[in-house]
Amino acid sequence: MPNHKDFKILSDRYRASAESLLNAKLFDAAYYLAGYSVECLLKAIICKRLGPNEYPPPNVNSTHYTHLVKKLTETAGIEKDLEYEKERCSELRNSYMVLKDWDPKTLRYESSPLGEKKAINYIDEIKNKKGFFKWLNKYL
Repeated sequence: MPNHKDFKILSDRYRASAESLLNAKLFDAAYYLAGYSVECLLKAIICKRLGPNEYPPPNVNSTHYTHLVKKLTETAGIEKDLEYEKERCSELRNSYMVLKDWDPKTLRYESSPLGEKKAINYIDEIKNKKGFFKWLNKYL
């Protein structure tokens, strides 16, 4: 199983690939990979916080075998910190609202284009210096 360093490498790789796809105007693919960047960063935090650093095996509730940002945030044990910080920082709150809704299960077989605006907005929130993605890095 991957460890926290592996997930961080994957997160960086997916983010860079998403930006390249965005520059190539491949908006759906850019959005899709950008979401995996957020997911992998959360999974790196789970590895680091729950220890050992290797990703844990499936559990009864599969709380960490999901793609959902909200669930992964809870599993990482940072949801209370997040709620507190969102009250203090509207940029973090707004960023989280954008990034939390990514779900590859709904995207995987979607034939309708997502559009340029959604992909740009999502990737911009990953790059936001006061956003959710940057905030997550303090746990690594």
